Amino acid sequence: MNDVIKMRGSNPFIPSVDENDEIIGKKEELRILDGFINMVGSGNPSMLLIRGVPGSGRSAFLRHLKREAEKAGVFTIYARAEKGEDLSEISKRIYGEMTGVAAGQKKKPSGFAELLPSLVPQEGKRAFGTLLIIDDIDALRKPEESILSMERAAHASQNKVGIAMSTIRTIKRKDLAILELKPLGEGEAKEFVNKSLKDSHVRMGDECISTILSDTGGNPKLFRNVCKLIYDRLRENEKIISKGHYLAYLPAIMAVLSIEWFARAYQETPASERAILAAMAKDEEGIHVSDISRRVGRPMGQVTALMGRLLDSGQIVRLERGKYRIFSKLYARYVLQRG
Repeated sequence: MNDVIKMRGSNPFIPSVDENDEIIGKKEELRILDGFINMVGSGNPSMLLIRGVPGSGRSAFLRHLKREAEKAGVFTIYARAEKGEDLSEISKRIYGEMTGVAAGQKKKPSGFAELLPSLVPQEGKRAFGTLLIIDDIDALRKPEESILSMERAAHASQNKVGIAMSTIRTIKRKDLAILELKPLGEGEAKEFVNKSLKDSHVRMGDECISTILSDTGGNPKLFRNVCKLIYDRLRENEKIISKGHYLAYLPAIMAVLSIEWFARAYQETPASERAILAAMAKDEEGIHVSDISRRVGRPMGQVTALMGRLLDSGQIVRLERGKYRIFSKLYARYVLQRG
């Protein structure tokens, strides 16, 4: 019995804290981050916006960016935006939280333009460029206006600072580099599962991987969590995770996901937007805005505005012009259960 327990070991789908195990696949995206670090380190800093729905890995990418930039000798400051802050408030907080930074000023900066000159390494220390990372820029009071203000301040500042941010919102501007975090592909999902299980005697069948990928919509966090929950429920002598395992455990998996994720997202959604979700939930492969408008009995203009809010919250994704779906089939099923 002891030998069997040793074979299973700890759950391999729990990411390591210190390494890049948080990121599933995305080799091309990681290469883009490496190129951004090289630009900042070479004295050619720019702005990078990492965009993706909840669970897509935005924060994990920024943590990776911080680690790799510091390894490259770039002076790096990391901050997370707090809900309701404006740009002036977060600028003062970043300045106040910095450690090992020359004071530069007797008082905290009144805005972002005053913050940038103060972002310099401690006296006597050399750095190859400066990088400011702001996670969850959507928490700011006016995120899009704040991004524009940061751009203007960065261009005007003599202290050339690279700036990287994360967002859920769809922001399109020609002068802003945007790294879009897309859903997992089948190859990425299989590579992740095989890598995670390589040191165990357990394997997952391709049909099971494909089914989980379809139901999670390729959302990296959701995909990982489902794999973790299945592994937790395996009997000690089982060596193959099949589609049958997933389907048998699905009610228990949904219960956990509802508590840890879905319920909060749904409860924080206004009733008018919940009605849109309910109208979309049965169409797992997507539905057009015109059909949603008919189902909820509201004018197209109102429905389009509500869809925009749902898109900004990451609860729905755009498939093509005028056609959308809920970000995962599992969340769509939760919406249906809520009636």
